[in-house]
Amino acid sequence: MRAEPAGAGAAETARGRLLIVNVRGFKRADALYRELRALGWDTTVVDVDEPALLRWYARARAFRPSLARWRQRVERVAGRLARTAFAFRYRSRRYGRLIEQSGAKYDLILQGGGMFAPAWPLPTTRYAIFCDCTVKLGEGEILSGVDFASAASAAKWYALEASLYRHAGRVFSASEWVRDSLLRDYGVEPGRAVTVGEGSSLRAPDSALTRHDSRTILYVGYEFQRKGGEVLLAAFEKVAAEIPDAELVIAGPPRVARPLPPRVRLLGRLEPAELSRLYARASLFVMPSLFEPFGQVFLEAMEHALPCVGSDRGAIPEIIVDGRTGLIAPAGDPRALAERIIYLLHRPDTMRLMGERGRARVRERFTWPAVARRIDAGLLELL
Repeated sequence: MRAEPAGAGAAETARGRLLIVNVRGFKRADALYRELRALGWDTTVVDVDEPALLRWYARARAFRPSLARWRQRVERVAGRLARTAFAFRYRSRRYGRLIEQSGAKYDLILQGGGMFAPAWPLPTTRYAIFCDCTVKLGEGEILSGVDFASAASAAKWYALEASLYRHAGRVFSASEWVRDSLLRDYGVEPGRAVTVGEGSSLRAPDSALTRHDSRTILYVGYEFQRKGGEVLLAAFEKVAAEIPDAELVIAGPPRVARPLPPRVRLLGRLEPAELSRLYARASLFVMPSLFEPFGQVFLEAMEHALPCVGSDRGAIPEIIVDGRTGLIAPAGDPRALAERIIYLLHRPDTMRLMGERGRARVRERFTWPAVARRIDAGLLELL
């Protein structure tokens, strides 16, 4: 656990004292917290980890004599355990004690995600949730990780998750897709659910030039299967048959399960500066996710003036304006994806115009300062 007070250099408090409960490793939200501090909130960030008890229990339950089978089973057992009523209450009690031990003084709590409460029983202090996905949205999606042991286990989980959301002063959703789930699946009052978006983690120089005539397709995504990597490889074979000098660059995964076709490069994980240079050298960004809570890489690509092709899943159609900043393809359809890629690669002027519109859209709506202002307004109403 790490508590981070605002410090002596912070601006004089104009709002109030805000305790932020953050899941360790959710780095992209750090920019949001800095922006809230700049707006005048006296912020304390408490980072929390998945409790060791839950990790070790999953490993013990999943044990198999074969190391390969053990590793394979641990993921499933851990996923099921993570979404049980026991795990929800255990996390909530543990994190509540950590908050108390930190000695932080606060008027409001802002929590990242809905996998726990900031205390159990629910705290009397008003709290808000920043939510990029609900568990219900992942139900029935093989690649979402949502897997309940039984209908009874699912019902107990959803009762607790719904209680968390319904008692929150505000639930700030990353997308309308998530907000609709909060209202439909959890009974959150419409006035308490506010869509605020997310921001781009990379900022491109205003002078950066994107080569829309290079016929280089860029994919960025670490979970290759979930983010449609296999679909893209199948589509690229059709693209290469039509456009022999087309190239596909894959950033993120260290390896893929199948042999790579000609003119496909696998670069693995990259640092932000390297990734920014890669965006600048590409002509088109493609990520046809099969399950996608938000898709922040689209914001990064649009920030670099790249037109985007994405699937019709999750929040992607809210980010890409079909026909203006890129194109939307049916998820899991390599032929339809290839048709859209070929259409754009043959039209560099169209890609250039889409890229310009995309950058303007990101800088108007999808920045962390813009997201922070929307959250700030909701938090002030709670005070």
